[in-house]
Amino acid sequence: MNYGSVRTERIEHVLRVIAEVRECAPHERRFHLIRGLLRIVGGRFAALLTLSDFRAGGRGTPRDFVVAGHDESIERLLSLHLAEGACANPAVARLMELRRADDPPVRVATRSELVADADWYRTPFVAEHLRAADADHAIYAARYRASSELVRGFTLVRGWGDRPFEPEDAALVHIFNLAADDLLDDDGPSWPQPRRPLAPREAQVLELLLGGQNEKQLADCLDLSIHTIHQYTKAVFRAFAVSSRAELMAKFIAARRSPPALTPSTSLRDSS
Repeated sequence: MNYGSVRTERIEHVLRVIAEVRECAPHERRFHLIRGLLRIVGGRFAALLTLSDFRAGGRGTPRDFVVAGHDESIERLLSLHLAEGACANPAVARLMELRRADDPPVRVATRSELVADADWYRTPFVAEHLRAADADHAIYAARYRASSELVRGFTLVRGWGDRPFEPEDAALVHIFNLAADDLLDDDGPSWPQPRRPLAPREAQVLELLLGGQNEKQLADCLDLSIHTIHQYTKAVFRAFAVSSRAELMAKFIAARRSPPALTPSTSLRDSS
């Protein structure tokens, strides 16, 4: 990455944001960091994620996330990533394919470096999901750690029809990831806690609800009646002290966390 291509004043802006965020409460730092970078570089939204299974052919499963600039359409994108993994995005899937054991700690690329325009705009992900969310060109960053199987992912996204990011923007994201490294790591609970432990079926329903499925889709997926699914859904709502799926999603978004990963004993494959 050519740091010489980045204007000094832009680097100073990033370093100033990092210095200011160090004075914030620990649980607020990551949000303020990515919001600050979003303002400097410009874009529709920014997201910071902790991902597992980040490898060629993997799912890139989100384990937690922080979003700046999100709205309802961005929440639908998050639901897609929770349900299908970050691999649903062809650019992230390509970044996962390119991962090597000798990669530098931080790897940054623009979308056009990962997927050519001709291929990108033909994908269902772009046509069905990104365009609906008024999102298009992006910068993607991955922070690898030899001591952990988890990868810290970061993306900065511009609106549909906005100008693409330039190499200077990608270099600035690289500098940001290195300079704010200790502040960008997770520092809070993994997800909102229910009032009581969830039964296996309730855990399945929670995962599917946060994945964007409605009760009919849940019933088809779990091979249960609508009435039974409705009862499980109400039980999940009570466990998290909410009255609707919108409130449930908002609770997870507000906590900036993804739902818990299901254990083998509660996975859809093994349920009875």
